[in-house]
Amino acid sequence: MVESLQFKLDIELSTEASQDLRFKLYLDWALENGVLMSKMLYPAIFAKEGQHLMGAAAATQIQVNEAYLYVPSKLLITVDRALNSEIGHIFEENAYFFKTTSDRDYLILLLYLIYEHGKGKKSFWYPYFNAIDPGELPCYWEDRVIFQIQDKDLRNDLNTLKNDMETDWGIFRKLMQVYSPEYFDLDVCDERLYRRCAAFVTTRCFGWGLPSSIVAPIADSFNHHAVSPNSMELINKALHLKALKSQSETTVSAYTYSMDWKDYTSTKQLKPKLESAKTRYELQELYNSQHPLAIPCPYPQPAQDLFNQDDDDDDAVSTPELCLRNESLRRKILTSIDLSDEDLAIISSNPRLQEVYNYRDWYRENDPNNYMVFINTGDSPIEAGEQLYFSYGRRTNAYLLHNYGFACEARENPYDSVEIRVRGEAEWEEGKSTVKELIEEDCEDEEEEGKVIRLKLGTFCHDILFYLATVTHERDETKLRLLAKELIQEWDQVNNQKVEAFDEDELPSYQLNAVRTYNRARRDIIQSQLSLL
Repeated sequence: MVESLQFKLDIELSTEASQDLRFKLYLDWALENGVLMSKMLYPAIFAKEGQHLMGAAAATQIQVNEAYLYVPSKLLITVDRALNSEIGHIFEENAYFFKTTSDRDYLILLLYLIYEHGKGKKSFWYPYFNAIDPGELPCYWEDRVIFQIQDKDLRNDLNTLKNDMETDWGIFRKLMQVYSPEYFDLDVCDERLYRRCAAFVTTRCFGWGLPSSIVAPIADSFNHHAVSPNSMELINKALHLKALKSQSETTVSAYTYSMDWKDYTSTKQLKPKLESAKTRYELQELYNSQHPLAIPCPYPQPAQDLFNQDDDDDDAVSTPELCLRNESLRRKILTSIDLSDEDLAIISSNPRLQEVYNYRDWYRENDPNNYMVFINTGDSPIEAGEQLYFSYGRRTNAYLLHNYGFACEARENPYDSVEIRVRGEAEWEEGKSTVKELIEEDCEDEEEEGKVIRLKLGTFCHDILFYLATVTHERDETKLRLLAKELIQEWDQVNNQKVEAFDEDELPSYQLNAVRTYNRARRDIIQSQLSLL
């Protein structure tokens, strides 16, 4: 999952990986069930200075606006598939746990994956589960590794997450005891499997901009690149084909398809009472019987922020009542039930429900014509052998390391930043006060509001000067710059800690490499800001 432009395709190792029986069975299963991926090489192994990374590569040149992967809906593991499954009643009978939190998609998918894993070879997704190792969530890494992270806030966040995971495991264990042995074999569905499935959902799930959170086989093989132009969309083959045959604007369901996508009106602009909306695709035949991927499938703009997002209510606390209401409304939107004026008002004020609404007139969970499609929407072709990336969203390194277990070099992640937490209110006495007193360190006063100042690579931070001018009443810019340098250095010292030496051979190298990359990027940003001051 780690982003790096320096990894190069290793043909020999890639060939060796493709001969692994697990991947052979996985690919056979995917192709037999309708995946189209002749433009794509997977598994592909990339190498750099003794490090190896699995991902996907272009098998042949992929043109601009050309699709290179189609994954049919039957392979997708979705929230609605879980809710409509054999264990759907468990979610209803325990709605207080599964539906009254902003983490409801995660919790629902987690239990469903545990259930499907528990089936062993009887699970439809067994070839997928058997081939993929989702790794271990960073919160479960050894303390010796976590203590290497030069960021106190991130270390604390990982510790908090670990405690939350252990609390959830206690609840899951009790639930599975209630529903065993009919649905869960407790000898198989243990904490080890819980942690594995949690890593599956956390690191391999698509969410924002889709009708529900989705775990997608094959589609989850792309490594992260912060500014990858490649995009992903859900499409419906039948609607595209019907519209194509007319060679003119044709109304299919409630959508009007324009032959020129440049006239596209964004479906993200919610219009609840409109009867039609233009498609975001140029109308072309999705399939060609001889060369299914040869025909480009252009999209006007890349998708962004697709992973692990939830936005129950803008500017509002997500109470259990709101979460339950929004989940019920999400399902109502997608089942063609008439929406009331009150429903439309709620949708209009909720970004997540607006995204779901965009699928209302055509998306159905079990429609075999639905596909998840990946397209090269960059400015140039992707050459054979190049790695196929996908952006996990505009993420800081802290987010990436916390959730996925990797980090990017500072120069490769324009969305990374270093956060300095300072006191929102402070009394400053000239000649007596020090900048160290401005640093917010585990403040016990819950009523005191702190302030976050973000430093970015190569960008002068005016906020830190404004903050210091406000607190100290100093107006001399030269003095403010000196105070800013001192503040950054003091804060850096507070957030760093000396760690004891240990035998690195005892620990996974990918974990240590991720932490080192994180620390290096963080150091680059801090030094960049000091040089600008």
